[in-house]
Amino acid sequence: MAVISRKHRNEAELDIPECVRKYQLSLEEYLDAIQTGSLDPDNIDRLVTDLDAVIAYGQENATTVEFSPDQLAMITKIVFEYTSELAKANPVDLHKTENFSKTADDDVVIDLRRHLETQKLIFDKAA
Repeated sequence: MAVISRKHRNEAELDIPECVRKYQLSLEEYLDAIQTGSLDPDNIDRLVTDLDAVIAYGQENATTVEFSPDQLAMITKIVFEYTSELAKANPVDLHKTENFSKTADDDVVIDLRRHLETQKLIFDKAA
């Protein structure tokens, strides 16, 4: 079992890439907007853009960017449920939207992004 000293943990916390910080902030704003009923396409766009930046950072750098499984499960559940709620409140059949289908390899991050794109489509149709 590996033990990480407090010093190393603090150094790691200081080395959080800017794209990850922006993603975390966008995610907080997105979740707050859902709770307050003020979600709009701009919240979704920021989150998608920042999620894409984190994915690109992970692909372009030697550093591995991993999402916490617990956080990812919670976010995925919230986004999926909210997508369904939006579809019920608007005349949208989720199964007819291209973005709603799951990926063949069950990539949760890609599925999450697709649901966010579906939410944007629902907002666009409602406007």
